[in-house]
Amino acid sequence: MRRYRALLIGNAQFPEHPEELRPLLGPPTDLELLREALTDPVHGLHEPGDVTVVAEATTMVVRTEVERFLSGARRDDQVLVYYSGHGWLTGATDLYLCTRDTRLETVRATTLHAADLAHQMRDCAAAARVLILDCCYSGNYRHKGGGSLPALRLGRGQAVLTSSRPHRWSDDAPGAGLPSPFTGHLVDALRGGARDADGDGLITSEDVYAYLHERMPDPPTRSNQLVGQVPLARSRVAPERDDAEALRVALARRHTDPAGALADLLEISRTGRGDWALLAGFRHAALAEAGADREAAIAGYARVAGAGHPHWSPEAAFHLGRCLLAAGRAEPAAEAWRDAVRARHPRWSPRAAQRLGALLTAIPGGLAEGLDRYRYAVAASADPAIAMEFGEVLERAGEVPEARALYQRVALDSDPHWARAATGRLVRLP
Repeated sequence: MRRYRALLIGNAQFPEHPEELRPLLGPPTDLELLREALTDPVHGLHEPGDVTVVAEATTMVVRTEVERFLSGARRDDQVLVYYSGHGWLTGATDLYLCTRDTRLETVRATTLHAADLAHQMRDCAAAARVLILDCCYSGNYRHKGGGSLPALRLGRGQAVLTSSRPHRWSDDAPGAGLPSPFTGHLVDALRGGARDADGDGLITSEDVYAYLHERMPDPPTRSNQLVGQVPLARSRVAPERDDAEALRVALARRHTDPAGALADLLEISRTGRGDWALLAGFRHAALAEAGADREAAIAGYARVAGAGHPHWSPEAAFHLGRCLLAAGRAEPAAEAWRDAVRARHPRWSPRAAQRLGALLTAIPGGLAEGLDRYRYAVAASADPAIAMEFGEVLERAGEVPEARALYQRVALDSDPHWARAATGRLVRLP
């Protein structure tokens, strides 16, 4: 299951050396526009909560955020690290990324050394790692390591994209509130400007580089250690694809290759069309739950529950409530079940009301609402099991007359098992 995460770092002010490291105009706008592009509802692959912005921070803060971000990556993640600010070169090739408290007389101690960043990128567990540098001398960055990797449909390895060639400066924004030329073109590429070379519906790092190379008078550089394609965005026009067939193939793999099936279902849910994308998202959540990845299941069910689909959303809300309660999160579970009840779905709304009733009647202050939820469940469902369960709750709550009326109704049920059970309850009532 590929998750797209990004860390965006920017510094415009360098008060320790305002002459040598003059204030920059671009970084504040660079960070905001890139964040918007990565999370764009049409083209973006990143969820808003998976993009972290670190602006005008000190060296210690930047180093800490980089380490936390890269060391916390999972094997199937794709991570992107971006920096906009001043680059500083010492010796022939040593590149340092400046921060708010950078002091040039102690440059090693008060910057993020590009060599250290390269080691951290190499050691990161994420399947695919993307580094984008918008600063002077960024072309002097060199990544480390890079062994052989298996070829998969989604790319693996590392891609580096820099705003300048080695030993060259990069241009700042031409004015306040504008991005730098490099980041401005990068954002345009991610928001549909880049050509989807292979027509698969995704804009890759290679597509973005080609777009930048065509538009910048001093072309940027790239350095790849990749197997496969690394997607950075969705293209402007979705490809013609049989989503139903793609979903069938993904589901057929769930027993022999569950990890592959999860990855395929997630991709269909993000790039597919209409109900097929939603169904893929639902199946992805269910498969994640079966594989004991509760957090992925919760996230998946929550996306489908919030989509407003007349069938899949109430069912997803019901299962979301189950997973949340199993995780010890009773209040969010109750809210999920309330959403399912409000949908008035003939199957899932009564079941959600039953679960909600059981939860509320067992906690202080929840009895009144819990009984009402049970009443709705009984009225909306012909399931005698719900009625018998509600009867027991009514007895414990001292609502004997209502319990008696309920048992009398079930005693008339055509199913002899439930009729006998309800008659036995009637006999024991006072």
